Amino acid sequence: MSEIVGKIEIAKKKNVTGEAVRIWIFKGIITKPTYPSVNGGPAWEWPEVEAQLRGERPVPTPLADPIGAREIAELLGVATRTVHNWKSSKKILPNPEYVSVNGLHAWERSSIIRWANTTGRGERLPAEFAS
Repeated sequence: MSEIVGKIEIAKKKNVTGEAVRIWIFKGIITKPTYPSVNGGPAWEWPEVEAQLRGERPVPTPLADPIGAREIAELLGVATRTVHNWKSSKKILPNPEYVSVNGLHAWERSSIIRWANTTGRGERLPAEFAS
């Protein structure tokens, strides 16, 4: 599985402040995110970020389809707090594939679609994902 990182994880891995990461992005040292929104923020494949910080310009190639609670809520047409409740209180969401992307857990979209269809929540999915 690929390692997907947001600004928080980049700062931790490089032992710099979040402001330093924002400057790298602003100056174009770290280019356009591979994933526009995971947990409400941009995310990248870690090997691509490392290459960019070395001055290389790899072509982003999405290897995954990660989504966070915000994107799950949008996909299923529920409030974000409902998704957090499913995860924390009710413990009915599948285990996240990613421990931290933008500081929060994230899942593969396909895992959430499968889960929604097998738990009776599939009727909330857009028609192309319902089984």
